[in-house]
Amino acid sequence: MAVKAEEKTPGSDRSAKRTKFDYFEDVVVLVGKEEARFVVHKAIVCRTSDFFRAACHGEWKEASEKTVRFPEVEANIFGIYMGFLYTGNIDMRLGHAADCSTDAKPLKDLSTEHHHQILDWAILAYALGEMLQDCNFRNAVVDAIKKLLGDFGHIGGVENVTSACQRASRSSKLMKLFVDTWASAGYGGKPFKDWAKEMPIDFVFDMACASVDEAAMSKQERSPYAREKCYYHDHKDGEKCK
Repeated sequence: MAVKAEEKTPGSDRSAKRTKFDYFEDVVVLVGKEEARFVVHKAIVCRTSDFFRAACHGEWKEASEKTVRFPEVEANIFGIYMGFLYTGNIDMRLGHAADCSTDAKPLKDLSTEHHHQILDWAILAYALGEMLQDCNFRNAVVDAIKKLLGDFGHIGGVENVTSACQRASRSSKLMKLFVDTWASAGYGGKPFKDWAKEMPIDFVFDMACASVDEAAMSKQERSPYAREKCYYHDHKDGEKCK
């Protein structure tokens, strides 16, 4: 008996082609002055980044060229973002542009100088997340920084706070994390007046406000490690931490 061929609904071929197109189309990203070349799946990056979603689907020239340029971003920092897109993990050691001599060492065994360098890569990664409007990436970076500070056993350097103030928005959860970290640690062990001379004025003001607002709380209670994980996360409307 003859088997009736499966009927196709109008437009079904177009739908299949569109699905394939969405999942396998690439976007070329040229990063830094040297234009280091990265290739990312459009569907993956547009799912998490509002910037890429607008660039790839709007009337921008990037949508027709299928090429996005970030001349001010360091290639090794964008590499951290690429690693997150495809693994869901944040690996700050990808920040090593050339010197991989510390890769095999546990973080606690690295020098303080290396600790500060890794934190600065993390800050640059967070700033990239703000530029790309990718809150999932920003949240993952904040979690990574919080863990790094715990693994390092110290609160980072003045240069790290200065870098964060220069690169991240003042209202960001990254800055909230640094404010709480330094407040709970007693300003790095220095008298406040000495410590304040070295810090950006906005950070000093926010620290003073936090100290007044949370005066009834102990340093331990103000510690980032006493807060719920969600406290330092950005969420889109209706979203909650998993």
